[in-house]
Amino acid sequence: MYRVIIADDEPKVSQLIKNLIEWENLNLELAATATDGINALELIKKHRPDIVITDIRMPGYDGIELIKYAKEINPNIDFIIISGYQHFDYAHNAIKYGVKDYLLKPLSKNEINATLSKMIDKYSERSRQEMHHLEDIKRQKSEFLQNIYLGSNTLVLKETSLFQINEDYNVSFIEGCYQALIIKPDFEYQPNNQDTMRMLLCKISKIVDQSLVDICSEILWLLLEDRIYIIVNYKTENKKMFRKALNNIIDESHLFRDIVKNLTITISVGNTQTTLVDMDQSTNEAKEALADRIVIGSGRIIQYNTELHMKRSVESIVSFEKRRKLIDLIEIFDAIEIKRWIEEIEVEILRLPNISGQFILDTINEIIEIILFGLKNHANISTIDKSVINEFHEALLMQNNTRAVFEATNKYVGKMLQQIADDRKNESNRPIKEAQKYINEHYASAVNLEEVSAVIGFNATYFSTLFKKETGMNFLEYVTIVRIKAAKQLLSDSKKSILDISHEVGYNDFKHFTKQFKKVTSLTPSEYRKLYY
Repeated sequence: MYRVIIADDEPKVSQLIKNLIEWENLNLELAATATDGINALELIKKHRPDIVITDIRMPGYDGIELIKYAKEINPNIDFIIISGYQHFDYAHNAIKYGVKDYLLKPLSKNEINATLSKMIDKYSERSRQEMHHLEDIKRQKSEFLQNIYLGSNTLVLKETSLFQINEDYNVSFIEGCYQALIIKPDFEYQPNNQDTMRMLLCKISKIVDQSLVDICSEILWLLLEDRIYIIVNYKTENKKMFRKALNNIIDESHLFRDIVKNLTITISVGNTQTTLVDMDQSTNEAKEALADRIVIGSGRIIQYNTELHMKRSVESIVSFEKRRKLIDLIEIFDAIEIKRWIEEIEVEILRLPNISGQFILDTINEIIEIILFGLKNHANISTIDKSVINEFHEALLMQNNTRAVFEATNKYVGKMLQQIADDRKNESNRPIKEAQKYINEHYASAVNLEEVSAVIGFNATYFSTLFKKETGMNFLEYVTIVRIKAAKQLLSDSKKSILDISHEVGYNDFKHFTKQFKKVTSLTPSEYRKLYY
């Protein structure tokens, strides 16, 4: 709401003005009233109003003096002057002080509310413009940060002065230290945990701003997938304070352990640079240092360590002979021996001195590439659900030690092999896939068992039994899961009412929708919207 102060040496006039204004309709609130100019100025300092309605003649400071002194405190305050006919010329002269309007006594309800309404419209338009401006600045800063992390800004930075960079990208860099950071939350992985991750990253980003705002001249951060990419700029003498602030970020973020199981927060830090041109080196170091948490542990600050990142080839571990053996195991589809092969690689890696986390991840990626290559020649690669591969990569990013990385690898390799085996063993799941596809496309209507079984050409009783066998849930349970998943996505749009969302996902009975939503998510729709959006 917009705050208003009324200043008039006649209390009755102040009361009249108060009674004439349609406060609620105009989104206004009365902050205070004053009977003289000196008191009015003190109240302006205290309450920081948006609008002051003042008489032209008052004891202490008159209206013109009040406007002059108040504008020195806050140039954005708007004034409405109340005057009699005998003071008309005096009030007219107040325009040079930025007075938006003046009203003659006796006051009219329509006139004062119309004047205030014009002001409110102006504020709304100004707020929209400021919002667009802030969005433009945010976009420029995000693009600048992304380009630095991708290394695509190097040439531009070399040929551009610091002053011009600040002008072009709405940033505030100074001469001093430049440094890249990455903040990464790790916690017990569950598929589809994006909501929890997004909530965490948003809260941690606020902690980052609060912890670094008084130390850094510029803080650029970007939320991307499961981490926060950051570039900071600070005076050289603030190095110790900066390090202390990073520890504070970790301590503050670890307070979320009460709601996120097994949470650890890691901050990887590239080496400081003295120019923006060299920031690509710091960003690369921050990326590689982040991977080192799977070797030295998470929940801490990890500074890039040159010794850990000595050049070492993946082929030194996954030799041609070992690659050939793995492909042979895929040929005979021996899941047990494939698992043992991966475990032997883990043992060999752990024997190496000074290994980096990135080397381990590169080795894992090489293993997955070999397996996918072997499966492509041995079976139709399309039979491997891409979601399993995507889930594997998500799970891999959430592991914070070497053992967990290899366990996740064996787990998801086993999943891929089992999936192919299941597809070969039972071709009858194809009609079920068609049924699921139909449900996913028609869940908003009154879709039922008889309708879907007819679409795929099965008897309803047989289809019901087959559906339960293949999916592990009955037909209604599956439809409910699909509808609630769609509802969760729609709840991110605050413009849609929960009642409309329930209809949109196929529920005509709002109480039944709420009951089913809570059964699936353990939250009511309104609780879910508040928690995540």
